[in-house]
Amino acid sequence: MFAGAGRVLAKLSLPDPLRDSGDSFMLHPGMMDSALQAAIILLAGGDMAGLLSGVGGGAPARLYLPFALEELDIFHPCTSEMWALVRYHGEGRAEKVDIDLMDGQGTLCVRMKGLSWRALDEATLLKPRVNAGAFLLHPVWNVQVRASDTGLREYDEHLVVLCGMDEAAGGRLQTLLHGARILQWPSGEEGIGERFQVYASKVFEEVQALLKDGTKDKVLIQMVSPSQEELALLSGLSGPLRTAALEHPKFTGQMIEVDPGVTPERLAEIVKENSGSGDERIRYRGGERLVMSWDEWGDSGSDMDIPWKDGGVYLITGGAGGLGFLFAKEIAGRAKETTLILAGRSPFGAKQQAELEELRGLEARAEYRQTDVTKSGEVHDLIQGITAEFGGLHGIIHSAGLIRDSFILKKTTEESAGSAGTEGCRDGQP
Repeated sequence: MFAGAGRVLAKLSLPDPLRDSGDSFMLHPGMMDSALQAAIILLAGGDMAGLLSGVGGGAPARLYLPFALEELDIFHPCTSEMWALVRYHGEGRAEKVDIDLMDGQGTLCVRMKGLSWRALDEATLLKPRVNAGAFLLHPVWNVQVRASDTGLREYDEHLVVLCGMDEAAGGRLQTLLHGARILQWPSGEEGIGERFQVYASKVFEEVQALLKDGTKDKVLIQMVSPSQEELALLSGLSGPLRTAALEHPKFTGQMIEVDPGVTPERLAEIVKENSGSGDERIRYRGGERLVMSWDEWGDSGSDMDIPWKDGGVYLITGGAGGLGFLFAKEIAGRAKETTLILAGRSPFGAKQQAELEELRGLEARAEYRQTDVTKSGEVHDLIQGITAEFGGLHGIIHSAGLIRDSFILKKTTEESAGSAGTEGCRDGQP
């Protein structure tokens, strides 16, 4: 192994018992694992001795875990002996690397681009888990400065969708972003529920059309909306973008919230500076760039600001399902004397009865209502009945949905819209 100048060159060899298995793999697991080990040496500063110093003398200070890869190119199968060249991805020394795997003659066989790592320190590794089976996460927005390279990245297809933005912004933005296609979806006069349904269908159709076009290799879709309380619901449009990225590694989707009244010139800068960032959820507020991540929401015994209140009345759609019932138990365990109404399509039976008894064992009042939330009339009657019987409704958790598993390329627009199961929550309903 050779290390220096922000690079590591390592010779990789399969052990003798595995050499005969090399022809069975295009990417041999043992060889790929060795390449990742070489990358860890680079991340550790090329200090092989430092990595090994924990043996017999305490654990290393940090544990590096690979968790995301931007691009993988395979030119030739792996051989039993290879060389791995590891270097940092882009400028600086961020925890993202590129790895080239070459055979003994120097022929490039495999290239990994933008391999991101997470480093866990000793305190994180040794932190005790009060409840290892389930824990709460909440979104956090952290300030992250923009990348130094603010030029527009090259994509085979770059689509910028403006949701609820000023109508004049679209035309001006098109002149500022050469090579990008601009779509503007106006607010209209309908409510936010109807708009979300229309936007969601359009997003699905655009994503599906781009993925079906076999001539498009690298694709970027950036959804842009004003950062306003009413429009916070539009953040749900990031869902189909994340799904597309999982199914197609060279697809990138971003949801970007901007300050209301942002100028077209500033909007063009925002689009450019995020085109190569890889961040999925981005928000600009008061001139600061924020990126969303998930963080654990306290331990079971901590005094965190929970959203449930003692004596509250809560409706959980899909409450008899796995996810909905988890929410119900969480509320019952956190707040006193709550009333939980579980709503579902299935008739009341032994399963629902058992779940209600478990919730009542947590000192909550639990009821079940058979309701199809895709029908607005049933939702209206459900809401009216709850408020009349229990004196109010303090929160709704919508966890109902129809499972129609399939790739985006094979889904229809109707199947995509139906999976949300929110049709009945329109027309002014919560």
